[in-house]
Amino acid sequence: MMFPFRSRTSKKLANRLVSGFLFYFALFFAVVILRYFLLPEGFLLSKNRLVDVEFSGDFWPHFMRLSGYNLAGAALIFLFNCFVDHSGDKNRVPVGYFMLGALFALSTVTLGTWSFTVRSAPPDLEGRLLRQFDLARRSGFREMSGLLPVTCASCDVSARRRARQADTSVRLLAKGEIAALCIGILLMLCGAWIETRAIFYGM
Repeated sequence: MMFPFRSRTSKKLANRLVSGFLFYFALFFAVVILRYFLLPEGFLLSKNRLVDVEFSGDFWPHFMRLSGYNLAGAALIFLFNCFVDHSGDKNRVPVGYFMLGALFALSTVTLGTWSFTVRSAPPDLEGRLLRQFDLARRSGFREMSGLLPVTCASCDVSARRRARQADTSVRLLAKGEIAALCIGILLMLCGAWIETRAIFYGM
């Protein structure tokens, strides 16, 4: 199975999705463990305005704000994949994968150092890792999973834009890639909904 930096050459979206999932989530959990031991608790609080924010008292404005944060990252990945042309070098990594890695890195620091805006007693390392699989009450795994299909589906758009200049029949996105984008967006919206419910109703 190809890793993400190789998978841009694959014609199969499934290969890109599976290899990306295996690579990024294996890296995610490994780095969370390192962050847990190497950085102090609450490391990101008051250092990053996107992390240390005051919550509004209303459900829907807060849900919209969380959705906006999630979708902003996805939109940046998509736009960079669309307009940063890497078609001249087959070995060059699509920039969207770097941006995805940066967002995963931010998540590893947040989880590893328990730098969440909603204050709660930090669990031990095992608790921090296992909570990611509590899909009914925790949003992080779902939100990060939503970024993957956006990245993988759009990783070759810039090359196709270049090819389309010579052949207007070239499609920027295949049907499966459009479906993957929609699934990614739905996963991130679902994650924002679950996180908002957890904050307001103590799920």
